[in-house]
Amino acid sequence: MLTLLDHFTLKIARSAEEIDFLQHLRWAVYCREFGYEREEDCPGEREKDLFDPRSVHLYMQHRSTGHIAGVVRIIPANNFPADMRLPFEAAYQASGNSFDADSDVSRDRIIEISRMAVATEFRRRQGERGSPIGLGVMNELASSARYFPLLPLSLYLSVAAHVELSGQHDTYGYAMMEPRLIRLLHRYGIHFAQVAPTIEYHGERAAYRITLDDVFKNLKEDLRELYTGLRNILENEPS
Repeated sequence: MLTLLDHFTLKIARSAEEIDFLQHLRWAVYCREFGYEREEDCPGEREKDLFDPRSVHLYMQHRSTGHIAGVVRIIPANNFPADMRLPFEAAYQASGNSFDADSDVSRDRIIEISRMAVATEFRRRQGERGSPIGLGVMNELASSARYFPLLPLSLYLSVAAHVELSGQHDTYGYAMMEPRLIRLLHRYGIHFAQVAPTIEYHGERAAYRITLDDVFKNLKEDLRELYTGLRNILENEPS
């Protein structure tokens, strides 16, 4: 599993230039490739919103080319006014199925995991192009040719590592996800719990949530090794 980190590294976007690159990748995947967002709402070939400036942006970078392979965003709810709905809450409001994450969890313990995308060049031609994060199998990265959805799993584990290193052990992570992604995550021991009805949101999706305890409770051994590697990278990142 750690073979992945011979080919990719994990980074936190700290500069405006880095975030700009990530917004361009999001545009390429969400606007141009899948049409989830309208082109006219993404000027300058950038997909961005009001949450970006006060969010944490993590990305996987291909070591040999420097290309950004995948990105995920962490939105801390307490960085925004209490009456400002997070994107997944707004999606439910727009669908007529209002859902408030803080109905049973205090706002300062909530994050949203969002805007996850894997660049087209890092999704296989067969089986992965139908999803912005690549839900089939990953490219062979070494002679051992491990067939595994490495990048999406790495991005989720990166969020967990960031939360742990931030000392936010009682945090609840919410995300809008499609059923096949949930099945994939469950297969490898990452158990999100559905907390709201399924709605139409770029296809059938529902709100799920997870805690650090949930992540570690059933995580497969190979993924524990990958998690440790990702955590070590973040821990040694210059601040």
